[in-house]
Amino acid sequence: MDNHWREAPHAALRVWRGASASLQFEVNPPARRWGAGLRFGPNQWRKLVAAVFATGKRDGRWHVALDDGGQVIVLGRRVQSGDGALLWIDVQRSVPLASVGEVPSPPSTDTPSVATSSSSSGEPNTPARATAAANAAANADADTHTNTNTNTKANADADADANANANANAADRSLDEQVVPSPDGENDGARRLVQELREQMRRIGEIAGLGRWSRGGDNELAGWDEQMFRLHERPASAGVPTRAEWLERYVHPLDREHVSRVIRESEAGDAPPRGDEFRIRGDAGTVRWVTSWTERELRDGRRRSFGILLDVTQRREAELRLARERERMQRAMDAAGIGLWERGLDGVPTYWNAAMYRLRGLDPSDPRPIAKLATLTMDRRDRAEMLAQARRHIESGQPYVKEWRVRWPDDSVHWIASRGQVVRDERGRAIQMSGVNFDVTERREAEALRQAMESAEQASRNKSEFMARMSHELRTPLNGVLGFAHILLEDRQQVPSAWQRERLTRIQVAGQQLLVMIDKVLDLARVDTESRPVLREPVAIDTMLRAACGRMAALAAKRGVELRVGDAPLWGALAADPTRLAEVLDHLLSNAIRYNRRGGWVSFETGLVAGDGESPRRSIVVRDSGRGLKPAELVRLFEPFERLAGKPGGEGGSGIGLTLVRRLLQRMDGEIEVTSEPGRGSEFTVWLDDAAMPALSPAVDPNRPSARSALDAALRVVCIEDNAINMMLVREILSLRPGVALFEAVDGRSGIELVLREQPDVVLLDLQLPDLHGLEVLERLRAEPSLSRCRVVALSANAMPDDVKLALARGCDDYWTKPIDFNRFLAGIDALIVSVQPS
Repeated sequence: MDNHWREAPHAALRVWRGASASLQFEVNPPARRWGAGLRFGPNQWRKLVAAVFATGKRDGRWHVALDDGGQVIVLGRRVQSGDGALLWIDVQRSVPLASVGEVPSPPSTDTPSVATSSSSSGEPNTPARATAAANAAANADADTHTNTNTNTKANADADADANANANANAADRSLDEQVVPSPDGENDGARRLVQELREQMRRIGEIAGLGRWSRGGDNELAGWDEQMFRLHERPASAGVPTRAEWLERYVHPLDREHVSRVIRESEAGDAPPRGDEFRIRGDAGTVRWVTSWTERELRDGRRRSFGILLDVTQRREAELRLARERERMQRAMDAAGIGLWERGLDGVPTYWNAAMYRLRGLDPSDPRPIAKLATLTMDRRDRAEMLAQARRHIESGQPYVKEWRVRWPDDSVHWIASRGQVVRDERGRAIQMSGVNFDVTERREAEALRQAMESAEQASRNKSEFMARMSHELRTPLNGVLGFAHILLEDRQQVPSAWQRERLTRIQVAGQQLLVMIDKVLDLARVDTESRPVLREPVAIDTMLRAACGRMAALAAKRGVELRVGDAPLWGALAADPTRLAEVLDHLLSNAIRYNRRGGWVSFETGLVAGDGESPRRSIVVRDSGRGLKPAELVRLFEPFERLAGKPGGEGGSGIGLTLVRRLLQRMDGEIEVTSEPGRGSEFTVWLDDAAMPALSPAVDPNRPSARSALDAALRVVCIEDNAINMMLVREILSLRPGVALFEAVDGRSGIELVLREQPDVVLLDLQLPDLHGLEVLERLRAEPSLSRCRVVALSANAMPDDVKLALARGCDDYWTKPIDFNRFLAGIDALIVSVQPS
């Protein structure tokens, strides 16, 4: 409130009762300028303050005596304001009377003077009545002006402009000249005083936008002063309009019914309207807000009306701007859900707006005291901290910024942020706190989600690191167990006995089972944690099935199971990741073979189904002639580590393969379905999106003469390996290729020196070395120009995909994992022999 009335462009006065019950007041700058123009001194302001505080009227007028004996009528609107009142002063309506009450009456006149006139009821001539009588006397001459104006209109057109100016001047004079009529030569001082008053009133009317009017008893004989014509943008030559014309032409259409009703009610009740505000629209289209004040008086047996129109457009526009600003602020606060609060210094809330209720899940019409609602929705610990922070803010000026939880009636928890400041009185004493609340639940939840995601990512990284260490630590000893078991079984110089061969075979089988278990556990962890993108490329079904059957041919022959692939040139293609799809088919074929019967079969089919508004789906069906599954077994089939009992051949399995299949398919947006009956076999159906058939590249004949003849060529190999058992195993395997020359190093630095000295064709590089990491050794080797043709193959027990991907990205030509696969190792060596031979 303070800022609004102090900064308003309209004159305003605030009155309140101080601590000692004395009246105190303050005026804004427009009011000070207005008062200075009317010779207002401290006495006048005190008199106006006493009058404003004493009255209870909303709209009123107050008489204030000036020091020189004159009077000013102050017209305004009174608004209750807390401990006092606020008066909006209508500057245009504050009329100086210039000692009207002291004008001496002439000896005798036919028309009573202002000083001697009284109402028909005979009440004494007060300043207010003097003003009314003065205007009434002026209005008597307005009738003369009306008649004169009518006669002027009858003159020739050539005199129209001159008569219009004469009419305008006459209209102004008619309201002033007969205020104090007297015979010629008598009371010259009174006439001069009236003339001064007339001139002063004219100037004030021009400056303040005050127009005076009068109307005769028949409601049509009317007089306007010059300012009335200006307000209505009506030329004086047009004369004064009738009341009907004025209502129809000048009163704004939106206010016309209201003004007409006020006139009818005032005439019926004999009570003239005072302080009525409405809009008028001038001939030029300008819309103004005016306030109308009307008086009536009975003179010579005739009732006359007179009054003023005050231009209050500036004040109304200021009020409208203020109202619109409040509306915009309220809309913004409602849109943002901002709650406003006030509370005492003891922390007890004294005011909430509607948003404060909604921020707590409450209805704004809740009848319970807001202090109780605050206690019910707020945690006691938060409340204690709020009060402590408020004290720090009041005492030391620390910012009052706080976030806390509120519990809604549905038991949900929301987060509220509060910002506030202390409110002080004119002496600087803290009297209360006020501020805003707004909801920050989404931000809090987003922060919690971000922290949870960071924790999950860190846990995933930790898991990946752990799995990488486990892979290395488990594969390294298995490399020795499986490698030397294989060497002993294949030894031609010291052929093992039958019982030794049987025991070595059991060691090899157990090691292979353990390796399979390790690989599947790591694969399952890899599927859950790997972040590399899944490829979505066309994969030919025929090619994938024939490759999978080739990999499983040995197992099928061993179990006596027939693989029925057949010729189907229109198998089609799937949108899949080739590597992951190969894993899926290997697991499905392995299960279909191992859990089949001797003499049984495994067959394949494919199908195409149009999706409902989506891409078509294509299927691969793997059907077997095994024992089938019971309904209870189907329910548990895809659970990890679920090993179904009673499988033929004692094939217990790891219980991970089908779990891995389903998760791999899910990552490729695929599905798997199973149907089975005991004794009638099982059917596994893989569904993936259909894809266009890829173009097939011409196959390379592995039996071409150049490849066969290159196998016996020499190859220089440097192996950098710190584990003596692993180095011995490499030495034994390479002994099967007499043309390969092997050089050995036990750490990174000696290995770099050895490679630079021997300039080998191939470097077999372990990544976990005692002095340097294998990738650092790789970087130094790649920096040597002399080794540009040297191939570097990583030989490591780290089998995690991220490790493989990183090594290949840093410059390794290939990546072989431990335990060493004899067949793959020798095939890789043979391929390297071929690659180094000149073409």
